[in-house]
Amino acid sequence: SCGRSMTSRIAGERLRVQEELRAVDDFGNTSTPECVDIQVDTDPAPIFLPADDDGVRVNMSADVTVTMGATKHYTLITYNINCLDTLDIFAPEEHLGPGMELHEQAPSPAPVQCTESNPFQSVRREFTWRAPSTYGGNVSSVCFSVADSCGRCSCAGRQDITVHCVTFRVQWCKYSVGVEHQLSEVGALYGVGWLQLWKMNQQVLHPDYILFAGQPIDLGRLLHVAPNDSLYALARRYGTSLDAIYDLNMDLRRQPNISAGQELCIVPDSCSGQRDSVFAGGSELRAYQCAGMLNTNGVLFSTLEECRSQCGEGGRCSSISRAT
Repeated sequence: SCGRSMTSRIAGERLRVQEELRAVDDFGNTSTPECVDIQVDTDPAPIFLPADDDGVRVNMSADVTVTMGATKHYTLITYNINCLDTLDIFAPEEHLGPGMELHEQAPSPAPVQCTESNPFQSVRREFTWRAPSTYGGNVSSVCFSVADSCGRCSCAGRQDITVHCVTFRVQWCKYSVGVEHQLSEVGALYGVGWLQLWKMNQQVLHPDYILFAGQPIDLGRLLHVAPNDSLYALARRYGTSLDAIYDLNMDLRRQPNISAGQELCIVPDSCSGQRDSVFAGGSELRAYQCAGMLNTNGVLFSTLEECRSQCGEGGRCSSISRAT
């Protein structure tokens, strides 16, 4: 009966109910009342199953790798043990960045058997993301939610919502080409000459060949920042500009501060790059500041040794320098 809700008041309790169930035969004889034990359980929350990452089942706690130019297909799958509940997968609009889209959800095979058919007891919903061409190094966390219908009888129970956040990491220095693209078209997108791209992609046998859709192309070299490196010095040494580095490394957020061990995508130009090391001749004015776990409120140190001594065990030093 939908006249009242017992679940919200006695969920999880065991109670004994005596109900007069009478069977009457043709002669007027009736049976004795029967006692029935009823277990009332708490309505379970929806459950996320392993997701589908471009055709591969993965745990939702695993980071998802995204390549610029390619559309990432990530399908969310969820179900509820309660056969009467229907589910809805959603994500707040503010969690969806440029190129991200949640498509219409559809029923999915349920891992539990129900006596009463309910096509939305288990559902799937596809999330796609075509990362912009300037998103190299970007890390985005998208929080997906699934809500149940809080039971029947005009929402007699409570609505349960399960939230799971997924981390999407965009690769540095990688671009997945579209249909019938050539190296020159990819180069124009990033301001890189076709000859540079061809040199970095030896799997492309001729620079004028039409590339197949989805083929990954190396845009530059992945560089590990050394303790004495600075963004200004790297740009000068490799014959590139700060703007070009920013366009390939969104994680820099257009700030020149870098730390030892950090990864950067660099497109070297052998024609305009330096022949000698930037450290020859002492042509830089360099300062250091603490980074990482310890923050000294932006205090600058003149030497790396002084910075390391002040930053302590948990800190790192980042260099800030300008060509003189």
